[in-house]
Amino acid sequence: MTQIRGDFILEGLIQVAEHAALTQNSFHQHKSADAAFSTGSSSHSPEKSPKELLRKHPETAKIFDRYLSLVDFETSPEGLKILVPTSFHARRIEQVRGQIENALKQSLAAIEVRQDSSTNQRNNNYPLFACKKGAEASHLQAAPSRNQQINIAMPPERRVVDQRQLERSRRLLVPAVVQSPSVEVVYKMSQSWTEQVNMGARSQCLWVFGQPGSGKSYLVKQIHEWANLNKRLVHVNVASFFQEWRHALNNNDALSFIRKYRRDTDILILENLEDLQGKTGTQQEVLLTISALLDKGASVVVTTGSNPVMLREILPPALFSRLFSGLSFEMPSPDRLFKERLWRSLIEQNGLTSWPLDIRVLDRIFNLPLETPRKVHTFFINVIGRLSLTKQLSLADLQEIEALHGPRKKSVVESECLNPTDLIERVTKLCGVSLSALQGGSRRPDITMARRFVCLSLSRFLGLTNAVIAQYLEKDPSAVSRALSSIEGDLEKKRHIAQQWNWLCDELGVSVAVRG
Repeated sequence: MTQIRGDFILEGLIQVAEHAALTQNSFHQHKSADAAFSTGSSSHSPEKSPKELLRKHPETAKIFDRYLSLVDFETSPEGLKILVPTSFHARRIEQVRGQIENALKQSLAAIEVRQDSSTNQRNNNYPLFACKKGAEASHLQAAPSRNQQINIAMPPERRVVDQRQLERSRRLLVPAVVQSPSVEVVYKMSQSWTEQVNMGARSQCLWVFGQPGSGKSYLVKQIHEWANLNKRLVHVNVASFFQEWRHALNNNDALSFIRKYRRDTDILILENLEDLQGKTGTQQEVLLTISALLDKGASVVVTTGSNPVMLREILPPALFSRLFSGLSFEMPSPDRLFKERLWRSLIEQNGLTSWPLDIRVLDRIFNLPLETPRKVHTFFINVIGRLSLTKQLSLADLQEIEALHGPRKKSVVESECLNPTDLIERVTKLCGVSLSALQGGSRRPDITMARRFVCLSLSRFLGLTNAVIAQYLEKDPSAVSRALSSIEGDLEKKRHIAQQWNWLCDELGVSVAVRG
């Protein structure tokens, strides 16, 4: 046991001695290289080594402890070389190569990673420890060690974000528009308004109104292309605005909502403004948002399905006066040139350009008094669908399509140019109730039925929306919707109510086709 322990101590002492000898040889090699450099340079004194020059030079003193303290110098036929422990040091020292050359007053031949052969040989030639067990002795060789790199925490590189490219990715795709003299004026007015905003005009408002399908959304989407990319543009409708607002309140994230719509927005496009009817809380939030935008110089675009004058009683006075103070115009009806260009475009898309059509049929197609571009597009799609199946189109086929998708015939009430107020007075008089009772909250059967007949008359004879009907009756649009659903169901299921409706239409002079 004593012999084994003595052998173990002896081998350990031998290893320590070999390690000290190798370290001393490596030190003398590096020192000789430094001395060779010192004697070869004529501008420095012999006692100063390259490291001392770098340590004392003002350009390299700040980075010496971090990078240059671990380097070695080697002279070669090509010139002076710097040997570094890792590739990380090589990359960093390469960045300050000019400063090092200024400090040494000579150019560097290369910056290379040091290959420490003495260390590898030492690690591979002898073990770190050995032990003997019984009569057999076994040496446990240690794995070759490698130079430990120092992990220096560098600040993360900040990505430079192109704000214009980011804004371009947020913008909506601009739809193609069929140009004609009827829509050329409103498009030029909108483009001129956008150019003024691009030039720095402050607190601009634009109100676009027209029937559903008249092209309001197509027009305001063109602003995505006309507006400069340095303007932050937000496009939303009232329903989506309401949902985001409620979501922000429920999640206690009102600051993000305010930042998006009030602070970071330069142009706000808000569609379907008439949907604010009956939503008091949303009206107040829209008022605060638009007031904040206009006060800071931003611009606002709104669209509605009816004339702004008809929304005067629906919207808060402060909100209406803010929005109505700017430019407002109505979307026009499509003209013949618009119909011809749209027809030619649809024919080319469906590959029917070579199919002949009777000139009388084409003339009738283009002269139909359709009110909106959407109705024109719907009618043309059905005509082209029939043409692609039958390979010909007669006047009888065209009349059949007109009955389904053509212009709606005006009723006697419309031909007499009755306004909604006159029609309400006539219906209430025939039903035997007063207007005040109709607008009140009474639920008497006769008043409830009269109220439903009035809603149905305004909807079918004048084509008014639920929001506009609610304005005349001083009710909520949801109440008007329930009244219409109830009376339409009663007309189908209850015979006596259908008879009352027919008698009412006869007194008003409405034809059977318009009664519904």
